[in-house]
Amino acid sequence: MNSFDLRSLADWTGPVTVDGSVVVAALALLVLALTWLWWPRKARPTAEQHVDAATRFAAMAPLNEEQVALLRYLHRAFPEGAVLFRPLLRRFLTVRAGPDRGAARRWLDHARVDFLLCDEQGQPMYAFEVDLLRTRDDPLVQRRLAEKNHALRTAGIRLIRFKGALSSWPQPEVLRERVLAAARPTPSGFGASGYANSGFAPSGFTPSGFEGSQWGRGAGTTPSGAMGLAGLASADQANPWQTVRKRS
Repeated sequence: MNSFDLRSLADWTGPVTVDGSVVVAALALLVLALTWLWWPRKARPTAEQHVDAATRFAAMAPLNEEQVALLRYLHRAFPEGAVLFRPLLRRFLTVRAGPDRGAARRWLDHARVDFLLCDEQGQPMYAFEVDLLRTRDDPLVQRRLAEKNHALRTAGIRLIRFKGALSSWPQPEVLRERVLAAARPTPSGFGASGYANSGFAPSGFTPSGFEGSQWGRGAGTTPSGAMGLAGLASADQANPWQTVRKRS
């Protein structure tokens, strides 16, 4: 009966030796392979970036009627400025300090403001948030607004929050005067807000065709469509959503 002798196999194969350089080379290749797998690589161009000649497209409205009316309202208030619709915060903010800059940058990649007003040099001056564009039953609305207010305030950009319907807002020239008045230097004896003066001059245009505010016809009444100016007071204000009422 045939049997398998391990000793004869060892005699046939001879002693097994491993060169140290071979081990080092194998480990180096393993490290390189793992590095290649885990190292963030630039995405390769895909076929989706090319459009076939047979593809057909259809136009769609990037703004609805309400958003168009809001843009016109802001253009009337600040005709010499440039108004952007729903820009990402990363377009005009950068992280300068913080415990987790990576997380802050990722937040900037997704957060937006409804409108951004820039001066003639393209520098951001004011951001606008419109409650009319928010989902009423969204439980995270206030938190998102507070986070954006904090980010903009630390960058020296004022955030203005509009409440109520467009017909309840002040006329464009009234809004302009209020914003410019809030941006003027604080008189002596009061704490400075830490913001620079506005880059816009007083309004020189005639009243617009927009409806005026229907606020507070009687003394002591509280308007239902109040306009909140966030960040126009001192930066350390406890409640950033300050209510501003039309003067009678």
